[in-house]
Amino acid sequence: VVINVASGIHIMSGNASGAAIDLTSTVASDIVIVGGSEDSAGADTTGRRALQSAGGMAVLVGSSQAALFLMSHRSPRVTLRNLVIRGQVRLEGGELVIDGCRFEGGRAEKGGALDIRAGTVIATRTHFVDNFAQSGGAVHLDGGVVKFVACGFARNRAAVKGGAIDVVS
Repeated sequence: VVINVASGIHIMSGNASGAAIDLTSTVASDIVIVGGSEDSAGADTTGRRALQSAGGMAVLVGSSQAALFLMSHRSPRVTLRNLVIRGQVRLEGGELVIDGCRFEGGRAEKGGALDIRAGTVIATRTHFVDNFAQSGGAVHLDGGVVKFVACGFARNRAAVKGGAIDVVS
């Protein structure tokens, strides 16, 4: 399944206990969500460019009360490409591939942008900017595997520990 997002999707979850997009059920095929042009994420690892307008990139906006995406071991492989993501992705299993994205302004208790409890995350050319959490301003890792390639972290904050990344296990 390929979802091509031209200008943006605003997703607001009405239920604080559930994710806006629940990908925990078994789906037969991989899911790819694509937005913007191939180089629209930019190469500025300081995050300065990340604060400018989305510059033609599709924007996914979630609620601060629940994860934007929730994935489990039954989830298909999900690829996010060339998107601005304003919300948290919680991984409890499965495989998440992130390429050329920007996570900005995410707010959560653990991992303002990514809360990884199991599964695999591979992030390439992705920027994490201005995210906040109690633990792991941008990323909270408490199980699973994560690989960052050519990624940038800027101005992420945590109230307790791990301004950019909090690794528990």
